[in-house]
Amino acid sequence: MSKIDNIQELFALRCKGQGGAAHRDIIEHLERLRDLGSECDDIVEFGVRTGNSTVAFLASDAKRVYSYDIKEPHFAPTPDVKDKWAFCQADTSKLEEIPFCDLLFIDTYHTFDIVCAELRHAPRVGKYIVFHDTELFGEVGEDGRRPGINEAIDQTLPIGEWDRTEHYPNNNGLTVYTRIAPPSRNVEQYEVDE
Repeated sequence: MSKIDNIQELFALRCKGQGGAAHRDIIEHLERLRDLGSECDDIVEFGVRTGNSTVAFLASDAKRVYSYDIKEPHFAPTPDVKDKWAFCQADTSKLEEIPFCDLLFIDTYHTFDIVCAELRHAPRVGKYIVFHDTELFGEVGEDGRRPGINEAIDQTLPIGEWDRTEHYPNNNGLTVYTRIAPPSRNVEQYEVDE
């Protein structure tokens, strides 16, 4: 196969489970992620792995994609979007701050505690918070413990600021929350049990 130099070509391949898409647990949601990203200027992504969601966001009309992962990703952007993407290797549950963004995508270690910690950044998100694996780890976390990530979302996102506007049960679950009111508290006011 020849080298892929265009993000749209890579995106089309990833949607088919090709082009380096070793993990296919999200490919059915890639077009929706791209479409959501096209409504945004800045995207923050927690969890990269092989870059399926990253490719979707880079294929969108967003101006900038900031990706974080505790491990080095198995992904490199195509030349046409390399200046649009910034990667930081970090534990997302311990980040002090993220850039202000329109969309925050969360797909890391799917446990109650980790998602609660990651949601401390909700005041810095203007439009959407999107979660993957809300079916697979919704009730029981990736660590085998209850509650799962859905309870973390329900307990952490302030009522009246966010509304669950989309849920897709296929491909392990994708859930979209849309901001309906400005933040009532800042990042420092989110309680996180260490």
